[in-house]
Amino acid sequence: MAEPQKNTILYCDVCTFPPEYCEFGAMRNKCEQWLSENHKEIHEQLYGQEAIAAKIQSLNLNEKGAEKIAKEEIKIQKAIIKEEARAEREHDKKMSSIVSVKRSDRNKKKSVTVVTGLDIFGIDLKKTSKLFSSHFACGSSVSKNVLGQEEITIQGDFIDEVISILHKTHPEIPKENIHRIEEKKKKK
Repeated sequence: MAEPQKNTILYCDVCTFPPEYCEFGAMRNKCEQWLSENHKEIHEQLYGQEAIAAKIQSLNLNEKGAEKIAKEEIKIQKAIIKEEARAEREHDKKMSSIVSVKRSDRNKKKSVTVVTGLDIFGIDLKKTSKLFSSHFACGSSVSKNVLGQEEITIQGDFIDEVISILHKTHPEIPKENIHRIEEKKKKK
């Protein structure tokens, strides 16, 4: 007997499903565009004129079949509209949110730099905290603040350096969205 051969399955980069299932998803148009750009032969098999004609012939178009197809098309169009609206809301939320880099005094001459708002941009806070701690040779941790948001706390005064590192390592954050805040305790 021959050894079984390994099958390689193609997955869509847009929706992460196999291309055969992309037509049932909410991102159908983007999936079809990706497939036509990257895998023309598979796109022709699934969305070409011959494939469409074969689907129409196999459906036995009576009134119930046509009604069913129309309902499915409406359902798919609604899902596409919802997905586009969700993506637009998410993009607007990212563009309106801010990353604040704040320095606050702890004890006499000790200070702490706190970075909040990175999680909205999809940045892994633990990796970023590790980057800061290795770059500045100091303690850095991820914790939750009073509002329940996760923040990175760095021991020391590193506001300018943190901002420059964020610009270099995370270009998806617009420069206008990074705000510098300095807090000082009042002397008694």
